[in-house]
Amino acid sequence: MSTTSSRTSVAVIHCGGTISNIPLDPYDYFAYVDHAELMPIDRLVELLAPAATDVELIPMQFSAKGSTAFGPSDWLALGKRIHEVVEEHPDITGIVVLHGTASLEETAYFLDLTLKVDVPVVVTGAMRPPGTQGSDAPVNLRNAIRTAMHPGSRGLGVLVVFDEGIYAARDVTKGSTYRVDAFHGPDLGMLGRTDWDEITFFGRSSRRHAPHSVFDVRAIQAVPRVDIVAAYPGADAVPIEALVTSGTRGIVLAGMGAGFGTPEQKRALLHAIRLGVRVVLSNRTGSGRVLRTPTMRQEGFVTGDSLSPQKAMVLTMVALTRNPSTEQLQRWFSEH
Repeated sequence: MSTTSSRTSVAVIHCGGTISNIPLDPYDYFAYVDHAELMPIDRLVELLAPAATDVELIPMQFSAKGSTAFGPSDWLALGKRIHEVVEEHPDITGIVVLHGTASLEETAYFLDLTLKVDVPVVVTGAMRPPGTQGSDAPVNLRNAIRTAMHPGSRGLGVLVVFDEGIYAARDVTKGSTYRVDAFHGPDLGMLGRTDWDEITFFGRSSRRHAPHSVFDVRAIQAVPRVDIVAAYPGADAVPIEALVTSGTRGIVLAGMGAGFGTPEQKRALLHAIRLGVRVVLSNRTGSGRVLRTPTMRQEGFVTGDSLSPQKAMVLTMVALTRNPSTEQLQRWFSEH
């Protein structure tokens, strides 16, 4: 795909990550993290995007760091940059975001909750750096561009494209440390496929998403602090008490089973609720909803529906910019 002028244009925004790392040798699938030398976006697009005449690529460098260093302030800045791109290029067809895989799902979901643009936004990355044997970088970038160009992508919210699958940002998660098929949708699966001959869609999310979510953070300089606490046998109240003391606005419990913590954790979480901290119960199983019993409602707990702990953290963080009541926060978990 060339960067010459044509009637279809796609912006490629580079945030760093494995998809742009320079490997030490053709079989360097991991040691590259020690030196983390990155290709600039112009070189990356030139190397990975196959020649074509049907699209103009607009390379944009946003950051150059691994996704473990990519956090809420970066999410806000990236969202603002995407809005600027659409204003600067009103006829743009779509936007591709290149991102490290470690926190790709959190960034994608934040954008899905907060963007107010109509053009498709597709997030992708790679499990193996460009230039290594069997690298998934070229095909993931190519398929992300194809998906961003496709008219069927409009109205689906922010999408994640990986290993020939198209996923809703809300539902996708990374499920493997090194495999190229690391990303999947545990409960709802894919929205579509990026087959060799055509893009095929066979589903859509029923939850509210960009650009029609209730959240707008364009004028916000920072989001409230929200933390995740893991439940495990023998866990005590120390981490929860420390977070409350530090001023956290929200705590997500990565609960055992259907979202439960230990008795000591529950006592500490109830105390946090009395102090005004929002507490969301999620689960660490990787699949399934956390249900809200009458007792949970009376005690002031919010349940995270089918969101993973990391996705529940993102929604809580975004929602707290609106200072909702406990019941309003629960409704937003049911809607988004």
